[in-house]
Amino acid sequence: MAKKKNRQQQQDLSPENYIRQRSRNLPLYKCWVNRDWASKQTAFVFVAREHVSGSLTFCMYWVDLLCLGIKDTIYKHSASEMELQLAREYISEYGFQFIEIPYPLAHNIIYAAIEYAEEYGFNPHPNFTRVTQYLLEEDTEDIPLMKIHC
Repeated sequence: MAKKKNRQQQQDLSPENYIRQRSRNLPLYKCWVNRDWASKQTAFVFVAREHVSGSLTFCMYWVDLLCLGIKDTIYKHSASEMELQLAREYISEYGFQFIEIPYPLAHNIIYAAIEYAEEYGFNPHPNFTRVTQYLLEEDTEDIPLMKIHC
């Protein structure tokens, strides 16, 4: 009976609540950023995690390293690999080419921009604080610190 109740609770979670409560327990799948992020000081960072079923939950973070921090962020719960690819291709239509990167680089790009923007009074996009920050690992010393130019 407990198994059935647990399965029902998982089904009752909205995508937002699932991401907030459970996404950090999913294994990281892959991360990408636009190839010219450092020179343009604008990054589109994708972070994806994989469910046991093979579906993915991913977030895209539009990062302004010049001042504003997280300008926008979107998420998709229980997506296919094709949906993730289409999301990257949509951004590519604006001239961005994506490269796969290790998770610590994705994490550092996002959190460096947030920290820099806070110095100027800018907060991350509301979707970040409500949902998409929870797809990322907590910003602790467990994640190697990298120098990101802002």
